[in-house]
Amino acid sequence: MGLGHSGSICSDGVVYADDIIDEINNEKPVKYEKNIINGDIKFNSDVKKNIEIKNCTITGKVDFKETIFHGLVDFSDTKFMQDTDFKSTNFRDEVIFENTYFFGNADFEKVNFTRKVNFLQTKFEKNAIFEGANFTEAYFQRTNFTQNANFKSSEFKEFADLKEVKFGNNVDFTNTGFKKGGDFKHAHFNGNAIFRNVDFGGAIELENAKFLGDVDFSHINCKEKINFYRTNFSKKTNFTNSGFSGAYFESATFGGDAKFESATFGGDAKFDYAKFNNIADFSAAKFNNQTQFSSAEFSNNDIAWFKGAKFYGESKFKNTQFNNETSFISSEFSIDTTFMNSTFFGNAIFMLSDFKGNAYFNHTKFLGKTEFQKSDFNGNADFEDTEFLGETDFNQSEFRGDLDFTKVYFEGLLNMSSMKFGLGRLDINFDSINFNPVNRLTCDDATYMRLIMNFKEIGRISDANDCYFQFRLNSQPRDLSFKKLEDWFFRYSCGYGVRPKYVIIPASIFVLSFAIFYKIINIRSKKRRSKEKIEEKSFKEYLVLSLQIFTLQPHDSMPSTSALTRFLGLLEGLLGLIVFGLFIAALSNKMAF
Repeated sequence: MGLGHSGSICSDGVVYADDIIDEINNEKPVKYEKNIINGDIKFNSDVKKNIEIKNCTITGKVDFKETIFHGLVDFSDTKFMQDTDFKSTNFRDEVIFENTYFFGNADFEKVNFTRKVNFLQTKFEKNAIFEGANFTEAYFQRTNFTQNANFKSSEFKEFADLKEVKFGNNVDFTNTGFKKGGDFKHAHFNGNAIFRNVDFGGAIELENAKFLGDVDFSHINCKEKINFYRTNFSKKTNFTNSGFSGAYFESATFGGDAKFESATFGGDAKFDYAKFNNIADFSAAKFNNQTQFSSAEFSNNDIAWFKGAKFYGESKFKNTQFNNETSFISSEFSIDTTFMNSTFFGNAIFMLSDFKGNAYFNHTKFLGKTEFQKSDFNGNADFEDTEFLGETDFNQSEFRGDLDFTKVYFEGLLNMSSMKFGLGRLDINFDSINFNPVNRLTCDDATYMRLIMNFKEIGRISDANDCYFQFRLNSQPRDLSFKKLEDWFFRYSCGYGVRPKYVIIPASIFVLSFAIFYKIINIRSKKRRSKEKIEEKSFKEYLVLSLQIFTLQPHDSMPSTSALTRFLGLLEGLLGLIVFGLFIAALSNKMAF
């Protein structure tokens, strides 16, 4: 039944639009419920009294363009069958469009809602335009925008409630201001969502929101936290040049490219358990507070970019999985950073990075090429129990604090040329960095000397000797020359003075050779004195004789008293002294502390 203050109501509940216009002109309250209103409603002046048209169906167009409503406006449960135009309208009192249906285009461009406006569970079947609108309290919970929604350059002065709102097509919030924040929890964005250059003056909740199209949050300014917990971004996401006070992306999923290039995170930035399925670009981003990417996963489809990123607070990448190439080129870590238990399946590039605090890479796996060229470690660097399965390059990197390579494993080539070390402790096992004897380790002389000195300082004499031996191997002359022959002699006779067991080789050769010489001389001597009976000695006796002469032990008479025999005896004794001296020198180096 229809309730009206003037005009006529037909028996079937039909009201004519002209009667409503007459009531407005006569400054009477308009109140209808469960009526069908036929005809176009057009009024473009002041409406002094309340307008209550609830649970009605308006069959014609509605035009309240540039109208001023001084009282309550209530269209709850009403159906607007055709286009609705509230452009530049001013609502001075509360406005209610709860559970309202707009079957035509709805134009609220430059509308001023002075007090609360309620669009709870309202449905817009066609385009909804709120461009340049001003909201005080605004409620859009579970509102459904079937087609495009335009909120460009609008302003929400109070907290905006858009929980569970559904945008069936594109939505545009470009240059919009949320002065006291807003709530988009569980919102659905089925088309492209544009929030470019939006000013979020208060906290913004987007927990469990779903973005099925491209998303543009570039150049936004968040004065308080913004929460994207478990939010799903199906396609491209753009946060380029945006400013965050606190950004929470825990368990968020990025199905397309995620661009945070040159973004600034003024507060905490949390991406724990986030999943990036394509490019993740944080190049030139600034993280001014704590940064967390723990247990995050970066796609195997494309690269993770942190080139030139600056981490001014503590940064955590614990248990993080990088499935493709990862670049931290020229990044800066001002406080402690940790990559503990993380896995890099592709190349990991930390070239020119600056670690001002402690850097923790312990229990991390690098399966591809790893590059730390020209990186600075100003604090301690912990690589304990880390695995480098591809090529590893520390060329020209500098370590000013402690360096821990305990139980580290290098499977590929290792380049430590021109590395610089400060006064910190180097906890390293030489076998771990020189496992493969074929082009395993590349070092310059200065790095070798620093490693040798460090091994001696921490009491690892065996490592110091091994390192020195490798250094001499890499430094040996390439062309055949006297120096080359000299190098061969010292290498195979005593292992450059650090391999006492190598003495066995020249000693055995000398003793065996001279035993053969002595036997040959004795045979020739017998032939010259064939008439005399000379007892024949076994070769074993010649070996014993040669060993006695070589070690300067008392021995039986020589097999011959010829000048050659005496010369060979003196020569063997001299060689024995030389070899014994080399053995003592090598043994001293082996045992020295």
